[in-house]
Amino acid sequence: MPVFGDLKDFPLVEVLPLLAFRRGALHVAMPESSNVVTLYFDQQAICGVRAENRLLDPLDALLVLRKLLAAKQGVFWFEQDTAPEGPAKLAWPVEQLLLELAKETDESVVVSQELPDPATRFRLTERGKQDADVSLSESAFLRQAQPFLEEGISVAELAKALQVSGSFLAVQLHRLRVGGFVEPARARDQKPASGPETGLLRKLWRALTGGQ
Repeated sequence: MPVFGDLKDFPLVEVLPLLAFRRGALHVAMPESSNVVTLYFDQQAICGVRAENRLLDPLDALLVLRKLLAAKQGVFWFEQDTAPEGPAKLAWPVEQLLLELAKETDESVVVSQELPDPATRFRLTERGKQDADVSLSESAFLRQAQPFLEEGISVAELAKALQVSGSFLAVQLHRLRVGGFVEPARARDQKPASGPETGLLRKLWRALTGGQ
C-alpha cells in the first residue's frame, strides 16, 4: 500500500513506527528547505539518513531526525525496497530511538533552562575512554566529540567544532557526566564573551554543579 502524506496531518513520530517493519526509503520535504531528507529502513531500524546528497554521519543524522520529528509542515512519501548507496552508517531500532528522543526532549526542558559556562572545559574520564554503554543519541554525540574531549575542550569550542546548539550540547554533557563518562575541568581564567547564549550557558553550569 502506498504511503504518503502531509506532516500537519501525520507527524513523523506516528509515521515511523508504521514503517519500521518495511524495507525502503522515506523521503521528507519541508517548505523551508529545498533539500529532501531520506530515511532508510531495514530490519525494524533506520539504517541511514541522506541529506544534501550524502549519507550523514551519526551525529548529523541525529540532529536532522530531531528536526524532522518536531516539524509540523512538509510532505513525505515512501519508496518500497529502496536501499542507501554504499554501506549503512546506522542501525537504530525505530522503537528504541523514538523512546530515547522522547525522554531526551522531556529532560531538555529542565536541563536547557540553565547551560554551563562556555569557558568550562570538559574531558573524558577513564570510563569514557572505554566502550561506553550509552543511548543511541549519546553514542552518536560521543563518537564525534571524543577526539576533542580526550584533549579537553571548552563548551563554547565544542559547540563550534560540532556545529550544535548550546541546549543540545548541555543535555548530552549532562547525561554523560551523570553516567561518569565525562567530567568538568577547571574553567578558563579569562572572562567569557558576553551575550544571551553565554548567560544561559553560565546558568546551566551553576545548576549542574550546585552553584559552585
